[in-house]
Amino acid sequence: MRRTKKKEAEEEEVEEEETTAKEEEEGEKEEEEDEEEEEEKEEEEEEEEEEEEEEEEKKDEEEEEEEEEVEEEEEKVEEDKEDDDEEEEDEEEDDEEDNEEEDEEEEEEEEGPTMEEEEEVEEEVATETEEEEEEEEEGEEEKEEGVEEEEEEEEEDEKEEDEEWRSGRTKIGEAGGGEGGGGGGRRWLTWRGRAMARGVALVDAEFGIGNTELRRQRAGQDGGTEPDARSQVPGDYRLEEERILEMVRACYEEGIVPTDIDPGVMEVHGREVKFTLNISVDEVKVKWLKGRTVTIIFREGARFLPRRVKEDAIRAYEDGWISDELFGQDFKRGRIKVESPNVVSYIPRSQEVTNWMLAKRTDFVELAGVIYRTDFKPWMTRAEVRDWRGTVDQDTFWVVAVGVPLDEMVFIHVHVERAIGKILKRHLPEADETDPKLVNLRFDIEPSRREHMKDKIWIQTHQGDMLEVRMADAESEWCRRCRTFFHTEDTCRRPSRRTRGGQFGNQPLSSASNGRARGASPSYQGPLPPPGGGVQQQQQGGAASSAAPANSSTPAGANSHIAYSIPKSRDIPGFQIFAKE
Repeated sequence: MRRTKKKEAEEEEVEEEETTAKEEEEGEKEEEEDEEEEEEKEEEEEEEEEEEEEEEEKKDEEEEEEEEEVEEEEEKVEEDKEDDDEEEEDEEEDDEEDNEEEDEEEEEEEEGPTMEEEEEVEEEVATETEEEEEEEEEGEEEKEEGVEEEEEEEEEDEKEEDEEWRSGRTKIGEAGGGEGGGGGGRRWLTWRGRAMARGVALVDAEFGIGNTELRRQRAGQDGGTEPDARSQVPGDYRLEEERILEMVRACYEEGIVPTDIDPGVMEVHGREVKFTLNISVDEVKVKWLKGRTVTIIFREGARFLPRRVKEDAIRAYEDGWISDELFGQDFKRGRIKVESPNVVSYIPRSQEVTNWMLAKRTDFVELAGVIYRTDFKPWMTRAEVRDWRGTVDQDTFWVVAVGVPLDEMVFIHVHVERAIGKILKRHLPEADETDPKLVNLRFDIEPSRREHMKDKIWIQTHQGDMLEVRMADAESEWCRRCRTFFHTEDTCRRPSRRTRGGQFGNQPLSSASNGRARGASPSYQGPLPPPGGGVQQQQQGGAASSAAPANSSTPAGANSHIAYSIPKSRDIPGFQIFAKE
């Protein structure tokens, strides 16, 4: 019995423990459910708060926009009022002036001219009429005398010329085209020239072009002498736009520099001189250049090509046009001006070439197995380029990390983004993959972060070294001479080409070049062979030059010269130019 009681007691204890455990589990579940409900409530409350905040922000923005619109309307109303007030004041002033003039006229009318003034006016009118009548009579007499004399001279000249012409014709018939025929032909030509001159004189006499009265009227000086021819040139250059256009065309196409063009206003400052150009003349020049000049832009890696290779590329285009006779047999080479590492100005001799290049827009150049892209754009002045860059800089915000240390290259992206703002675009460290360098790194950042621009970024390494990275943007100083930031050409320490001495520019021309210059038809002299010729020789020369001597320490291909050719087939290896498909 005792054992059974013990068992029952133990079973009861076990049941109690199980019930307590169940109750605890249920309590924990309830607590977890309560916590989840509370979390859901909190999340809902947070979402509601966020929605309320967003609604409040939207309301604030709408209110601000409404306030701005109201302010703008008020400003417009004020401006309109000011304009109306100014117009009213101007009208009042005009009315006052008109009233004053009317009062003065009325006073003069009331006073009336005196007897003496009337007599003086009558005498002046009478003298003027007498002088005019005398001048007319003298002019008519001179005309009559001149016509009579000219008629007499003409009759005599006609008789003499008829006799000469007849004698010349008879000699032609007798000699049968020999020496006499040649003399008669010459006499006949002189007779024709005299007849033409006589006809001009008759026209002058008929219309009175040669008399002194008309010359005085043209000069605007009654009774004066005949004006100098140079004084008849008008001062307004808009009236002689065609003449200036022809001077500009001859300058850029034929190389004839004008000698009688308006130089502008000169200002002397010590050993320096400044010329302010005539606005009308400069506008005509710009008009001609904008209509004829093409800007050739070498994209991507083509900007790192040598200057001479870029010039040769343009001459290669011309060789292709000449070989294909794209612009006729009278095609002449244009003028080249290298503006910057990737920009070249090209002035064709024909407007047809300009239109063709601008319509083509883009092209490709293949050099030693690498394809480079070129763009054709209309020419712009420096002021227009500067304004265009200003508009671009307003829409984009770029920074350049100048002289990045080797230790900082790993962290420069995150440092710039953390210090200035989010980076939208990271430009490649080098434009040419075959020539990797670490100098400057450029980043495009959100324009809204323009105010957070930093001049320097300092980095401290784990060994205590301090690294410096200078930051530049569109407003930083830029030197076009050495192409670096933080100074201009005025403070640049690098000497200019003029102060360095003309290593190449001061050398005299060789006899070969002088001989070419004296030739009848100047041709292009450069590394590009004539189109369609010398292909086999070009390939052999390229293979021979690319191989280094056995005993030489120079690597193969170091001194090789790349030959260029643009035949009609367009499939010869080397330098090729082809259109975009």
